[in-house]
Amino acid sequence: MHRQVNQTMDTKSPERIPAGPRRGSVSLRTRLVLGNILITLLAVAGMGYFVFDRTRETNSYLSTRLNENVYQQAISGLENTSQSHTAELENFFVQIRVEVNRLGDALGRMISQPAREVPYYWDANTALFRIETGSWDNSNDEQASVFLPASAELSSDLVHELDTARQLDFSVPAILQTNPDYVALYYGGLFGETIYYPNINLANIVPADFDVTQRTWFLAAAPDVNPGRQPVWSTPYLDAASNGLVITNSAPVFNSDGTFRGVAAIDIQLNRITSLISEIQIGDSGYAFLVDKDLRVIAMPTGAYDDLQINPANMPLGDVLTAEKFLDPGVAAVLMPVLSSFNPDTAGITTVDLLGSDRFISYAPVPEVGYGLVTIVPVQELLTEAIVADQQIAIRSASTIFFSIVIIVTILLVSLVASTAISNRMTQPLQSLTRTAEEISSGNINAVASITSRDELGTLARAFNDMTSQMRETIANLETRVQERTSGLTHQALQLQAASQVAREAASQTDLAILLSRTADLITDLFSFYHAGIFLLDDTGEYAVLQAASSSGGKRMLERGHKLEVARQGLVGAAVRQNKAQIIMDVSTAPDFYKNPDLPETVSEAAFPLAIQDRIIGVLDIQSTSGNVFSREDMQVIQALGDQIALAIQNTRLLREREASMALLERATLQDIRKVWRKKVGDKKTAFRYSASEIVAVSPQGQKVSKKAKGVHTLEIPIVLRGQTIGKFELSKKGGEHWTDADRNLSENIATQIGLALENARLLEEAQQRASQEQTLSDLSAKLSKSLDIETLLQTTIKELHQLPGVSESSVVITSVTPADEDE
Repeated sequence: MHRQVNQTMDTKSPERIPAGPRRGSVSLRTRLVLGNILITLLAVAGMGYFVFDRTRETNSYLSTRLNENVYQQAISGLENTSQSHTAELENFFVQIRVEVNRLGDALGRMISQPAREVPYYWDANTALFRIETGSWDNSNDEQASVFLPASAELSSDLVHELDTARQLDFSVPAILQTNPDYVALYYGGLFGETIYYPNINLANIVPADFDVTQRTWFLAAAPDVNPGRQPVWSTPYLDAASNGLVITNSAPVFNSDGTFRGVAAIDIQLNRITSLISEIQIGDSGYAFLVDKDLRVIAMPTGAYDDLQINPANMPLGDVLTAEKFLDPGVAAVLMPVLSSFNPDTAGITTVDLLGSDRFISYAPVPEVGYGLVTIVPVQELLTEAIVADQQIAIRSASTIFFSIVIIVTILLVSLVASTAISNRMTQPLQSLTRTAEEISSGNINAVASITSRDELGTLARAFNDMTSQMRETIANLETRVQERTSGLTHQALQLQAASQVAREAASQTDLAILLSRTADLITDLFSFYHAGIFLLDDTGEYAVLQAASSSGGKRMLERGHKLEVARQGLVGAAVRQNKAQIIMDVSTAPDFYKNPDLPETVSEAAFPLAIQDRIIGVLDIQSTSGNVFSREDMQVIQALGDQIALAIQNTRLLREREASMALLERATLQDIRKVWRKKVGDKKTAFRYSASEIVAVSPQGQKVSKKAKGVHTLEIPIVLRGQTIGKFELSKKGGEHWTDADRNLSENIATQIGLALENARLLEEAQQRASQEQTLSDLSAKLSKSLDIETLLQTTIKELHQLPGVSESSVVITSVTPADEDE
């Protein structure tokens, strides 16, 4: 192509134009200077008018929208404040739930410890004693109170559980000291035992027959009511340990084999929650109180009682807020409908006239415990702060506009001076550009224009430079691009090879648990991912249950029986619902993304559905510590890999079903064989004995006696047919000679052949009987078809029936039809 361009340029050279202006015309230099001056003046004038007009319109717009914005800002500020406080409350309750969960897990591990000969630092046999009421107690100097009802006995299992559980002494007191909000941490077991921190001499507080397993917090956490095994929150109740009204977060405790052993719990006094709510300050006189979905008051500060005109004696914490609790019926008539109209699961805000002033009333849910934070604040307080804020914003905006105008004017002035100076030197760049164009036209593509101006000539010079640079780069980068494409193909080939290896591993494994675990590990190793997990849908299709994971965090999730609700949880649920891959390139940009504490390093995540003929059976979840790692090619390879995994899972399940069917068929066959031979033999048992001269029939009882003779060594071999013993034979030697292993093996082979021969003989006998019956029916039918006379037919039938085996007499009776039969 270069040769063609050069030949064209050589054969058709451009005509050279004489340098310098023509006589009587204005020089290019003069025209450029005048043009630059005119452009600068127009730019300054236009910019000045634009700044003035925009400032005037902005002020008018701000004045018009100020009143609307003030009100909206007040609402937004109240919403943000409510959300902030509810977030703090949510975090407060979540921390308690996490602590209870951790306490339950720790107790589960302790209780699962095997018994050991060396005693623990605390021994129930020596530390516990009965008091006058009959219940069991321990010393008040210990870290915890231990209570057993009067009916309990110190069994070995109970002693072991108490001894191991008292290892909590090394951690729980520190937890109580660190968290002053916790009233108590305790554990109730199925034996009726209670371990209570701190030590409050519990045995002298509760009655002797106190049954911890019947407490509401215990029953709510038990597996019968709580199949999900999650910590649960109780409604307010009167504490048996004299702590007043409390709410309890309780979690079930299971040992290592999954057996339910008891419940761990943490108590929080409502008075402590009230102190937290009292610290919420909104405006000058705003306040907040906490209710549950039934409008039961969980926490209410003194200011709320005073403002709403409620007598605390008539409205203690834990009672339901009703219209009768208000001293002023007008307050109840306004407030109760508003509180009843709020959705317990959704934040809301409204404005009412309460006690002669406009009030904002907002509701924000605390999802962890199902409570709602109600905030009441005078409208004027929030509007005053918003107006001041808007005025400050307006002042700063005006200042910003002023300095922007000054900067713009300065830039324009500098540009005017620079343009004038540049115009004076335009002829030199023009000549340089002309020389460069001539060199390029002669074929020198390495020529570079040295023009540095920013006008049309500079643009033209840059275009020339860009053109020659692109031509050079095209040639120079050709080999690089080929190498990059080759590298890309190599990367894709490595991915396909890794996917093929995972597919081979999946196809060669028949155990589903090993298959899933091995597949997850291979995906992580071959594709260098942080975590790979495989979820399978349960029988109902409502939950995706984690079956295999490659990371350490994933294995902890496996131990907890981690599962996700398909209808609403995360990428895994979305992949199932939409039946397509779900990808988040950067989880920090996804506001709804749940940060799993077991996988803290996750930056990007992808979930691929595992489907068999459009039927979702599970999800392949992949997480990486890097962002933007899932390209289109990666998605295609991983999705194909997911299809292979789904097919392998389906094949494994089908193999299990086939094995179960074969086992069922084999059991049915064995049962049929057992029934047939039992029917064949009945209660009769036949035995034959071979002597030197003859074969004689003997009773089985006599045979058993004969083999006990002195000096006789008997070998007894069962006759087995398809796993069922149908008989046996015995071989005896005299003279002290014993049976060898070779003799036994030969005898067992003979017994197998005997069993098959007996079965074949039985089948032959059945076939002969069926053939005889069919032949008899055929002969009878042939003889009956030879006559049409009724008497002859009956006589023939009698004769043939009399010939049947075992028939001594036969008769055929034809009865007349009675009138009653005719009616019927």
